[in-house]
Amino acid sequence: MSAWDTYLSSLHLECATIARSAIIAYPSGEVWARSKGANACPCTDTELAAFVKCFDDLGKVLETGVDLGGSHYIVPRAEKNFICGKTDEKGFFAFKIKTAVILVGYNGATDVTSDVRDAVEKLADDLTSI
Repeated sequence: MSAWDTYLSSLHLECATIARSAIIAYPSGEVWARSKGANACPCTDTELAAFVKCFDDLGKVLETGVDLGGSHYIVPRAEKNFICGKTDEKGFFAFKIKTAVILVGYNGATDVTSDVRDAVEKLADDLTSI
């Protein structure tokens, strides 16, 4: 297990409402880690590589949304280091740090979103401070 896998495992332990996750190199798009098992990340390597490029053109991602894991997400909010997306039934948060993007997905109602966002934001802050 790589160190990146360990970060994802601890993230899922900290926040049980995270349904799937991945850490992708920025800007190359190389997938460093993805959740497995019951929380397997359904995104292809190609989708994840394309997704990290969204941080280079936030205006476009706000207009067009993003496709991940066979679903199309609208993107109601995108900032320099943060993108969130949602469908009727699920959503995601992505935080960009210097050399990577941390992507986490959740299922269900919006009442779980603050816990998910807090957990991934904390991991992003921790990795940024290293």
